[in-house]
Amino acid sequence: MIEPPHGQQREEWQILDGILFDDLLLARQHLDSEDSQFWRRTYCRCLLTLFEGIVQSLKVNTLDFYDGMLSEKEKKTLAGRQGALEGAFNGLDLFMDVGGASTLFKVGTHEWLVLKNAIGIRNRITHPSNSSDLNISNSDLLHLRSTEVVILELFASSLEGAGQALLRSASSIQEQQASNDKPNRVPGSN
Repeated sequence: MIEPPHGQQREEWQILDGILFDDLLLARQHLDSEDSQFWRRTYCRCLLTLFEGIVQSLKVNTLDFYDGMLSEKEKKTLAGRQGALEGAFNGLDLFMDVGGASTLFKVGTHEWLVLKNAIGIRNRITHPSNSSDLNISNSDLLHLRSTEVVILELFASSLEGAGQALLRSASSIQEQQASNDKPNRVPGSN
């Protein structure tokens, strides 16, 4: 079961996310300067590791920040082991939901299919049955580069949507408190 981060653990997740982004950037730079199967496979692994790492970070932070808003079933869903796609859907869905927004990542969407295919490429090269499984074609590489854009846009829009929903909630609470703080006036008095 995932333990919610506190203090140093939260900092550890930030460091982890930073390392994963740095790995992806370095792999992309090397691939751009020296296109080889090694760098294609490295880029693929770094891209999908970043994806799964960010999902895991969102899950842990959702458990930490919104513990009181989650049902036991939702907590078990976030803490349980799932496939990459299902885990991403559940992690993003609950992250967005507790913030008061709807997830942008839905089963069967363009983003879902792009990620599903990229995970298939990654699985093929990490669990090869034969030497040809290790080959990342030009078409695969174009797909992985598109996947990078989808991943970054998906997480950015999720963070933005959840942030906007939280700001709306805070504004509503402030307005409600302000109206409660107004003195009761008796009709006809000044």
